[in-house]
Amino acid sequence: MAVLRLCALVGPAIAAAWTSRTFLGEAKAHGAQRRRSVTSLLGWPSAAIESRATGGEAKKLGAMKAARPWFHTSAELAEEARAVADRCRGRAMVRSHTEGDVTIDSVKLKADVADPTNRVFIVFGEHSRELITAESGLALLKALCGEGEGSSKVSASSLFQDNDFTLVLNANPRSRKKVEEGDFCLRVNPNGVDLNRNYDMGWTEGTPRDMPNTNPGPHPFSENETRIMKELMETDRPTTFLTVHSGTKGMYMPWAYSPDKLETKNGKSMMEVLEALDKDHCRCPYGAAGKEVGYAAPGTSLDFARKIQGNEFSFAFEIAASHDLDDALRARYNEEEEEEREGKAPSLMQLSSTAMSESRHISHPESVAYLEKFPSDFVQVSAASASSTDEAASEENCFGQYNPESEKEYKELVKNWVAAFMEMAQLTNEKLHELRRAKP
Repeated sequence: MAVLRLCALVGPAIAAAWTSRTFLGEAKAHGAQRRRSVTSLLGWPSAAIESRATGGEAKKLGAMKAARPWFHTSAELAEEARAVADRCRGRAMVRSHTEGDVTIDSVKLKADVADPTNRVFIVFGEHSRELITAESGLALLKALCGEGEGSSKVSASSLFQDNDFTLVLNANPRSRKKVEEGDFCLRVNPNGVDLNRNYDMGWTEGTPRDMPNTNPGPHPFSENETRIMKELMETDRPTTFLTVHSGTKGMYMPWAYSPDKLETKNGKSMMEVLEALDKDHCRCPYGAAGKEVGYAAPGTSLDFARKIQGNEFSFAFEIAASHDLDDALRARYNEEEEEEREGKAPSLMQLSSTAMSESRHISHPESVAYLEKFPSDFVQVSAASASSTDEAASEENCFGQYNPESEKEYKELVKNWVAAFMEMAQLTNEKLHELRRAKP
């Protein structure tokens, strides 16, 4: 039974709370008439960069940019991605996808072969306050195009031998602009809908407890953003899917929508990939998101990806947390390693997903208590944990819960996770070849 491995955390926190201020714009009717255009460009579309700050807009954007100039505004993300794509030796193409009043851009990086084994699809910024996720996506694009630091274990050139990539750097573009203006707690889209609860895999109707953080919308794919993502995923057909978040640290595989359903299709291989990445890059909880927890996180992109034809791997990484959690994780991991060296505990690598110690099981009371107080977006340990909020949190407190505060931390975090993304692609490629060889 694949379960989530929790490193028997001790300390003040297991994760920074998923909090959000209410941002409920007027819900817009989605009639039969919809405008949709998909334009392939050599550079980033003008629609995506029209938010360039000038005059009064520059003053508003100062809330983020003036205090932390190493972060990119939406316009800067778009422009820099365009420049990198233009210099990527003809390998990268930026595409614009429009549905109603929403435009989302993706970068397609083609492999050296016409039909690569692995089609990697990575989404950043589903929740607008998680600014660091888009930063890690831009850094990954640079590394793949030979302009930034990648992984010491795998090179970009070797990846392109048998992998192509789709990168969506800003999956919640309208709300991200509000975050850049200082609304650092904002998670949902302008309609007040959590995009990571609006997919149709296990979607359930919202209740009062879902407001404002995890409102799933009136029906699956009610939002322009998720309709764009659905069409893009169905077009590019990822064999490997990853959605990147922040606010805690963890690496997850399906299923999030059901506490009873265990992933049987390729579940063992997915767990092995997470185990391989954990030691070097996360040292955090990892495994099946919903199994044995008792409560569901329905309607996630993590689970929806499994409906895509040909998908073999689907993951969600939560890559940044508060200092309290980082300290707790580091202290506990060091304690466990010391116990292993002294022979007081089995090696973490000796604990399979079906033979974990009780204290590391996600449903252990101590683990549940931590996760209930500081919930993950994909691991819900109580009926209220997804929507629990710290309404007294200031905007600045929210920023630090989801993003690194210093430039040094920013650089270290981005470097670490770019390497992890690249190594994930290599590992899943190897697993796909194993699966092909195993077929009769």
